[in-house]
Amino acid sequence: MKNYFYYLRTILFKFIFHLMPIKYLYAVIDILAIKESKNLFVGSTQISNNLKWDKKKIRFDVWDKFISEENFTNQQIQFLEFGVYKGESIKYFAKKLLNKDNIFIGYDTFVGLPTDWQSAKKGMFSTDGKFPETDDKRISFVKGIFQKTFNNSIIDKNIKTIIHFDADLYSSTLFILFKLHEILDEYYFIFDELEGEELRALKDYMKVYDIDLKISYYSKFNGLITVATGKIKKKNIFPQ
Repeated sequence: MKNYFYYLRTILFKFIFHLMPIKYLYAVIDILAIKESKNLFVGSTQISNNLKWDKKKIRFDVWDKFISEENFTNQQIQFLEFGVYKGESIKYFAKKLLNKDNIFIGYDTFVGLPTDWQSAKKGMFSTDGKFPETDDKRISFVKGIFQKTFNNSIIDKNIKTIIHFDADLYSSTLFILFKLHEILDEYYFIFDELEGEELRALKDYMKVYDIDLKISYYSKFNGLITVATGKIKKKNIFPQ
């Protein structure tokens, strides 16, 4: 009787998945990830909650609070951004982080999304292969998909590192999380679209590696956590 039950359940699931487009199935998984992640925000500070898109409140106010509270303004920083588009965010941080020895590297295909993402179609966010214009010599860009262009050996482990996750896609975000884990014991982070595929990637990364994750500040848009800042640190598995 037990085997018969499992057989019927399997048939039912196959029927549901046949009717449900795969993108909706992933949306359900993302919703479950959100529901299971409330503990990540214990002790965090909400900066804003907006029903209408307000770039200043949703992004800039969170970024500014993060920079101010961590006293980043004049420290030497290496800033890596994954998902550049027109370069607004990397140039914003370059204006706020003033040390002349800072390094800012932006990674992007510059031909748009490599696959569909939510309502955005493949190719959206394209700049036709052109890099953003900037006069800041500390900023450089790397073109191509991260899996082919990101070499984590360029990271100096002796300099404070800020990672801006703005890739949107689960696969891209998970790849970067794993590559960073290979080289860095700790780093600061900014997620631009946390409650979605980026959160699913973060949760799956945390299933593989035992880390300390502290979310410091965040904002909400339409009830969902959008921008979030904080720090990731490896746990000392083998204490001295």
